[in-house]
Amino acid sequence: MTSLAKRIFGETGIIDKEYISDFSKSFYEYSLEQRKKESQRALAKHPNKVPCLLFKGTEDTPDSKNHKYLLPKEMLVTEFMTVIRNYVKLAPDQAIFLFVGDSIPRATSTIEELYRDYKSDDGYLKITYTIESTFG
Repeated sequence: MTSLAKRIFGETGIIDKEYISDFSKSFYEYSLEQRKKESQRALAKHPNKVPCLLFKGTEDTPDSKNHKYLLPKEMLVTEFMTVIRNYVKLAPDQAIFLFVGDSIPRATSTIEELYRDYKSDDGYLKITYTIESTFG
């Protein structure tokens, strides 16, 4: 695991509560069963979409307006990065890095592939993002 991934996920590979947003903290106040029911309801109502939760990786990462998404299964990781970029209002010299589990997904992966490989026990695909300056 890279040092950035360790900082975000901790040694256990679980998102470090120190770095997650207020949304994330409040989300985990719901029981596993409640979160499971919500994701199952979303899947039943929208069979061509994937329930996704977006977490910011570090405290200094700008917060996204939206944290819960129903993403089309055929959407590419790069397309979702563009969506996040629009919500976070990044400068042109800033880059987005996504983490799913303890790895960075391929840009050409579909959301369906990520969901199949990384969905959590509560039925959500959990994606963490960080922002880094890339120039200068």
